[in-house]
Amino acid sequence: MKKILILTTFLGLALLTKAQEKPLKVAVFIYQGVELLDFAGPLEVFSNTKDFEVFTVAPVKETILAMNKNIQFIPNYGIDDAPKADIIVFPGANMEGLMPVYNNAKVIDWIKESHKSTMITMSVCTGAAFLSKAGILDEHTVTTHWAATKNLQSITPKAKVVSDKRFVEDGKLLTTAGVSAGLDGALYVVSKLRGMEEAIKVTKAIEYDKWQPEAGLIVKQEGVALKKKSIFEQWLALDEYHKVMSATFHPAENGDLKPLYQNAEELATKAKTLKLSTIPADYQKDGVANSIVLLEKESIALAKLVAKKKSEAELKKGIFALHDRFHEVMGKCTH
Repeated sequence: MKKILILTTFLGLALLTKAQEKPLKVAVFIYQGVELLDFAGPLEVFSNTKDFEVFTVAPVKETILAMNKNIQFIPNYGIDDAPKADIIVFPGANMEGLMPVYNNAKVIDWIKESHKSTMITMSVCTGAAFLSKAGILDEHTVTTHWAATKNLQSITPKAKVVSDKRFVEDGKLLTTAGVSAGLDGALYVVSKLRGMEEAIKVTKAIEYDKWQPEAGLIVKQEGVALKKKSIFEQWLALDEYHKVMSATFHPAENGDLKPLYQNAEELATKAKTLKLSTIPADYQKDGVANSIVLLEKESIALAKLVAKKKSEAELKKGIFALHDRFHEVMGKCTH
């Protein structure tokens, strides 16, 4: 497939090459009193991403109590022995948890130094305060928990703090709103570095259906080549059919036909929508349109088999054949 790479800076080319050579190292910073979902959300996303090597770092390597003080964690590293990371995540906490870190000069110096070599430096919720203390937010547009925006603006007068976005990207800074917004920011990072298809795979793996990529604000991108949109991003009707097909075929493959009974009519409906949709210019290959017509006919025929309560053997044969037809369509769309 022909790749279109738009390099925003010379540094971008170097970082892209680095990203392709080896797995990306992702450090998630934790500390006494850290908010649980602030760090666990991005940790879950990045741990489910292909070729991401994820680890935790604390001010010192000791048992960490999360904000509710009932749950304990042992970090992989302290800041003294932590490896350099391509991506670092700084989660938030309440004031009791924030202030000891905010006033720890050694930690702030480590943040400053680490930021120099990251591809992306990310904060979640009130974790933006650490980046503010390190001077990293100056002259940037950023966000944080809605209840902390005024305070962040007051301690960072050289930044522009917004309160109506789930995440904000400004250069290599990625700041997010409160708590669960860390999931959104992390998924955006995955889509940026590994493509939208990988990000969608992660949302399915963790069953997170609230992600809205458009809920973020992109002020400036740098350091990473922008990827060409995948077929699913360009052809939403195909993506919708694919979602239902996956939810129907794979259970049937394992002997479970319940999803087929539930989804047969929807497959027929989405096949019709697919036939009526416009094939993206990149994928208008010989024979694609004819295969889509056959996909619609076979989807409708399968729905009729289900309605007539045909035998399990016939239904399995029908969904397997339809799955093959779908992959015929995909095969004719591949560059």
